Amino acid sequence: FAAELNARDWTLPNGALSRLDVTASNRTGTLSITTRAAGEFQEPFSLTAQTTVNDGDVSTELTADWAGIPVSTTNPIVYRFGGDAPSLTGGLNTGGGETRINWTAGEELRLRITDLPASLLATAAALPQMDGIIDLDLALRYAENRWGGTIEAGAREFQVGEIRLGSALNIALSGALNDNLDLTLTVTGDDLSGRVVVQREGRITDLRQLTSDAPLTGRVELAGAVEPLLALIMPDSRQLAGQLNADLVIAGSVLRPELQGETGISNGRYVSQELGVSVENVNAMAIWENNRLRIERFTAAGPRGGELTVSGEGGLGENGWDASVHAEFRNFNAVRRPDLSVIVSGHSDADISLEGIGITGDITVERIEARPPEASAPSFAEIDVTEINHPEGSNGQRAARIPVTLDVHIRADDSIFVSGEPFSTEWRGDWHVTGSPSALNINGDAVLVYGRAFLLNRAFRIEEGVVSLSGDVRTAEINLLARHQREGLTVNARISGPVSSPELSLSSQPALPEDEILARLLFDRNSGQLSPLETATIAAQLSGQNLFGIVGGLRRAAGLDRLDFAAGENGEIVVTGGRQLTDDVYLEVESSGSALSSARLEWTLTPDVSLLSRLTGDTQASIALRWRTEY
Repeated sequence: FAAELNARDWTLPNGALSRLDVTASNRTGTLSITTRAAGEFQEPFSLTAQTTVNDGDVSTELTADWAGIPVSTTNPIVYRFGGDAPSLTGGLNTGGGETRINWTAGEELRLRITDLPASLLATAAALPQMDGIIDLDLALRYAENRWGGTIEAGAREFQVGEIRLGSALNIALSGALNDNLDLTLTVTGDDLSGRVVVQREGRITDLRQLTSDAPLTGRVELAGAVEPLLALIMPDSRQLAGQLNADLVIAGSVLRPELQGETGISNGRYVSQELGVSVENVNAMAIWENNRLRIERFTAAGPRGGELTVSGEGGLGENGWDASVHAEFRNFNAVRRPDLSVIVSGHSDADISLEGIGITGDITVERIEARPPEASAPSFAEIDVTEINHPEGSNGQRAARIPVTLDVHIRADDSIFVSGEPFSTEWRGDWHVTGSPSALNINGDAVLVYGRAFLLNRAFRIEEGVVSLSGDVRTAEINLLARHQREGLTVNARISGPVSSPELSLSSQPALPEDEILARLLFDRNSGQLSPLETATIAAQLSGQNLFGIVGGLRRAAGLDRLDFAAGENGEIVVTGGRQLTDDVYLEVESSGSALSSARLEWTLTPDVSLLSRLTGDTQASIALRWRTEY
């Protein structure tokens, strides 16, 4: 007979199969199968295999490429299922490394790997990038009603991720299985050295017993840099550095090991580029005793100073694993990113168990500097997503995480500075934070202390401001009042409503309609004196659209606070540029064609008194004192 199977563009739980072609025939009593496939499993792959099936065995030869690494059989992979005991033999060449296996069920296992690139293991196990060569020689044989044998394994010139030590590590594992299983692991390098000795007591009559419980003894001795030990489990965006010293005794059993001894870290550092968290000068000492870890000492500092101290303990209890941690911080720079810097004082506690993590605390904000993105920058709408075509057996949901609950009080008397290109503000506040990190509930208000803003091409002083939160952050309400004063005109701009979609309303003294207010602010003229271009700008502002968004980009590129294009009396283009030099000094320049028309300097002496100086293109100069009094 002859058969053929073809498949295209299959999505699988851990990858994708773009092409699969299988042909099978049986004309001489031997089943012959040819397979060609391509796709992606963590990395792109292609494969060609030839398989023959006889009465008692299956033999396969293949050539493949995975993640740019060539793979091919040096000896056919043969599985024999006829006879008294199944067996498997074969050989592979993988990226220059060779693997040979010889297994007979219940009798013998021999596995030998030489010169295997560590990068292949990293790709297969989804681990960080590795460099180095891996060797393994495992020889086990069943005799006298038990398994016995030896294991020799090692990693030469081993390095992980971006960690580059003075010299690479050499790791060696040796072991013997007789009446007991004895293992010794050694690590050597210029920056780290260590030795781990473990004995599992008892004979092994079935290899599955290796994972069963049995008495356990041993010792751990480590000294040197901690980075290479943690690089395997931490992403490249995070780093934990420092000098580690550990001297521990192992007791208990395989399923419930016990540790006794000390572990210390000196000159430590933790950095998370994603969060902007940096902790320096970490010095800690922990004691392992009675199956629990107790933090005897933990001190650290932030990148700009401050102090952090931690105490606590954890371990296996009657109800499983549990821990409690207490942290105190003083002027600690908890977050430092280009867009956010946070300095806090206070204390926090965390109780950890299999049921979840509970965090409480009382925190005083010493200083926050926040620089949010440009308010006019493009934003992305939040949309509902429904996933379809789930892999069979998957419900599309992420694995459940340990629940985290919060109960934290945060207060700031002032010193919360929120600023951007068009505004600068200072706030104070008092908040109670509950819920979970993914569903925060915040109750409290942020109250404005001081603020200035550049709205509608004019300088405004923010007189009032409150941001009220009563649960979900997305339901927060904002109420701001900004005021612009000039000769003969006072404009009030009120921003109110949900923070996700606030509304802007304008009022003035003397009272004017909004289009007239905009005309005075944008062009210093009545609405009846505007050109068609200027009228279109007013209409765009009133409709909530930015008709000339490109002008904002030019203004930012030029480093200006105000940039206007308008039509002059004779139809020429008049360009006006202004910049707030300090909180009290504003400079504005106007040009017509290629010539300078005028320059104006305004110095705000008090909220009610300003000094104005004006110089025109024909060298005429003037100076004036302007004041305003409310009755």
